Amino acid sequence: MRKLRVSLGRFALVMGILVSVPQMIITPSVLAQGQGIQEALRLVREGEQLRLQGTRESFQQALDKFQRALVLVRAARDRTGEFSILDNIGLVYSNLGQSQQALNYHQQALTINRSVGNRRGEGTILNNLALAYSALRQVETALDYFQQALVIAREVGDRRGEATTLTNLGGTYRTLGQLPQALDYLQQALAINREVGDRRGEVIILNNIGGVYRDLNQFPQALEQHQQALLITRELSDRRIQAYTLNHIGVAYSYMREAQPALDHFQQALSIFRTIGDRNGEATVQRNISLLNGNQ
Repeated sequence: MRKLRVSLGRFALVMGILVSVPQMIITPSVLAQGQGIQEALRLVREGEQLRLQGTRESFQQALDKFQRALVLVRAARDRTGEFSILDNIGLVYSNLGQSQQALNYHQQALTINRSVGNRRGEGTILNNLALAYSALRQVETALDYFQQALVIAREVGDRRGEATTLTNLGGTYRTLGQLPQALDYLQQALAINREVGDRRGEVIILNNIGGVYRDLNQFPQALEQHQQALLITRELSDRRIQAYTLNHIGVAYSYMREAQPALDHFQQALSIFRTIGDRNGEATVQRNISLLNGNQ
C-alpha cells in the first residue's frame, strides 16, 4: 500500500513559526511632533491590517503604507519609529518570499535600535532576523539570533516575546528533524501563552505541536492538538486561522486513513477560504483533496 501523501501547503510552513510583530512605540517627545507622526501612525496601523490579510496584493499595499510612514518618521527624526517601521517592512518582504530584502531591512532596524537602547525592541528584531536567516536556510545563524532574543525577553520580563521565541525555536528544531527538542520548546511556549492569555498564539502553538506529532507518526495525538486549536478558533474572529486549522485536521485524518472526516474538514476549510478570498489557502486545500482522492 502506498503511503498517503498530503500537501500541507505554504501556510503549514508559516504556522510553524509565530512571527513577532513590531509595534510603533510613541514617546512624549514624539507626540509633540504633531500631524506628521500622527499620519505615520495611521499608515502603520493600516499597513499592518493589510499585511495580516495575507494576499500578495495586500502585502504590496502594506509595503506602500510603511514606506510612506518611514518618510514621515525620518522627517521627524523619530529613531524609535524608524526602527519599528523598518522592521515591519522586513516582515512584508518575508511575506513576499524576498528573504534577502527582509534581512536588509531587519539589519537596518537592529542598528538603529541599538543606538537608542530599546532592549524589548531589540528582541523583536532579533526574532525577525532569525526568521529571515531561517528562510535563507542559514539555520545555525537563525538559532543564534533566536537564542539572543530569548535571553533579552527573559531579561526584560517580556513573557509574550519569550513565548514567541520559544515557538520559533520549536519550529526551527522541527525543520531540523530534532523532534523531541522541538516539542520541548513548544510545550514551554504553550504554558506561557496560556499564562498570558494569548489565545491566537495558543492556536498556532497547538497546531505546531500537532505537526510535530504528525512527524513522529503519532497521528491520534496530532489530531487531538489540532482539535483543541479548532475549539479556540471559534472564540476568535480570525476566519483564516480557523480555516488553516480545519486543513490541519483534514491532514491528520488523511494520515489516519479516515477519508470521509478528512474530506469533511477540507470542505469546511475550502468554504472559508473562498468566503474570505484567500486563494493560497484555497489552492492548498484543493491539492489536499486531490491527493486524498488519488490515494483512496
